Amino acid sequence: MLGQLAKEHIQHRLKAVQLGGIFFMVTIFVILYIIGRITGLTTLPAQLIALAMAFFISLGYFSALPQSTEEPKTPLVIFYFINILTAGLIWATGIFQSPFILLYPVIIIITAQLYSYRHGLAHAVLAIIGFVFVYGATIENILPFLPILPRASIDSLYQPPLNIMLYGCIYLALFLFTLYSSSSARAILYRPDKKNDLQQTYQERIIQEMPLGLLVVDEELNILTGNPYAIAKFPFKGTPSLLTTYLSLPKVRPQSALKRIANSGQKKSLTWNVDTGEVLPVTFSAEYMKGKGKNQGSYILFLE
Repeated sequence: MLGQLAKEHIQHRLKAVQLGGIFFMVTIFVILYIIGRITGLTTLPAQLIALAMAFFISLGYFSALPQSTEEPKTPLVIFYFINILTAGLIWATGIFQSPFILLYPVIIIITAQLYSYRHGLAHAVLAIIGFVFVYGATIENILPFLPILPRASIDSLYQPPLNIMLYGCIYLALFLFTLYSSSSARAILYRPDKKNDLQQTYQERIIQEMPLGLLVVDEELNILTGNPYAIAKFPFKGTPSLLTTYLSLPKVRPQSALKRIANSGQKKSLTWNVDTGEVLPVTFSAEYMKGKGKNQGSYILFLE
């Protein structure tokens, strides 16, 4: 579904993901510091990159704190910086030895599901470019080889061309599979842990494609969101918009009138006033959904 509820959902999920990301990067910094002290390996570049990633994620988190009716764009830009820094972290932890290659699929899933598949694909391409760049620069001695495993040497990077192509194909397949299978990943990662998570994702698709208008309205009769059919057949000026501007409910106590319609369970024939001056006939029914607190409920309107 579109509109304000979807934007609030994105903000809530972004904050949860970013808090987890900050904790993860700080933990990685500590682990790398301990590895460096125990083994004597050079882990300082990786530590600094991990701190830089934690800093950028923090910026994204603070930018998503204020409540806004707009989709948060700053975290999206920061995810591209994180993608670039991931290439640096992979270089600083041994390239093929690095476990942080798995950060790429995580970034792809987040951007594909919380923003769009277009951004997910852009991150997949950027990931391949970044990985190829740090690998090529290291074997050409432009960048130093920084392993995280004892007794590792740069010789491990010199592979036959067939092996290199195989690695590239595997990583490309992983990134693309992550992108195009992220509907299932969405149900697992970005929804509450319930048995009907995957089913709920399919239900959303049904709502999107159903040949019936559906609007969600709060108790103050502000339109919060609507499915594509409702938006196309019964136009309104974005969200939030006042329902009584468009639907010919009684001017006196329209909330009570809508509540009576919801309680009766019957259909009501009224008119829908388009901003262009056109008046459309509409038959609708309503269902009331209780909220967590007083006056936090909402109505679901089914428009025909």
